[in-house]
Amino acid sequence: MAEEFWARPILFVRDVEASIAYYCEKLGFTKRWDHGGDMLIIAGVGRSGVDVILDCGSVLRRPATPAVLTVSLRNVEALGDLYSELKERGAKIVAPPFAVVWQKDTYEIDVEDLDGNVLVFWGSRPANEALSP
Repeated sequence: MAEEFWARPILFVRDVEASIAYYCEKLGFTKRWDHGGDMLIIAGVGRSGVDVILDCGSVLRRPATPAVLTVSLRNVEALGDLYSELKERGAKIVAPPFAVVWQKDTYEIDVEDLDGNVLVFWGSRPANEALSP
């Protein structure tokens, strides 16, 4: 059976161009599309099945606080590799891998974008070398 839905969360940002650069350079996403001409107001980026809309000027209603986007790794053992990659790329890691309290053998990495939106990645315990700052 084909998937019925395709979710693309909207993250509100102050500067779409700067956010595209951050998501692509620091988080390993790829720009999918943009709209707004010389002054971008909305764009889409994606990585490995995670698509996000970055919005700074559309007609969509803005929330009062930054958003949190959770991403569960299909290959849970890859969390350590992802952490190492994000650290090497210079992503703003606000919480390196730590054990969550709500599920045994599950670890989390929290990464923040330029506007305080947080991407939470879940997987299994990284190798010890991935845990060092």
